[in-house]
Amino acid sequence: ISAFEDTLFFHTLIKKKDSELLEQIFWVLDKYKGTFDVLGIVNEIIKNFKVTTKMRNRLFSILSHTGVVTGEYGLVEAYKSKIKDIQQWLSDGNADIVEFAKGYITYLENAIKYENARVDKELDLMKSEFDRTKKV
Repeated sequence: ISAFEDTLFFHTLIKKKDSELLEQIFWVLDKYKGTFDVLGIVNEIIKNFKVTTKMRNRLFSILSHTGVVTGEYGLVEAYKSKIKDIQQWLSDGNADIVEFAKGYITYLENAIKYENARVDKELDLMKSEFDRTKKV
């Protein structure tokens, strides 16, 4: 099955506006590990369902998957890339899409701040441990 066929399949299910099917869609979307392909499907979900706090959190989680990242700031770079991917939603004609995008970008910006602080602290600890063992 191609990505195009997957997308058509998802769009067909979403158009049914069945909240029970939506749970199954979420389960499958989790398997995509936050790839760019998921954005269009999430966009359709937002357009076709009333987004509750629980649903928003689930969609944030689905979109935030990064797969394997490398380097101390790999996760930060992955989150920055996700912000770039969703920027175009800020100019969408659908207010629900714009609101979701603003919330997701804020969520990612907070995650970036947290991750930067965590990595900085970890690097400081490693440096101080290195300095301490160097003196011995």
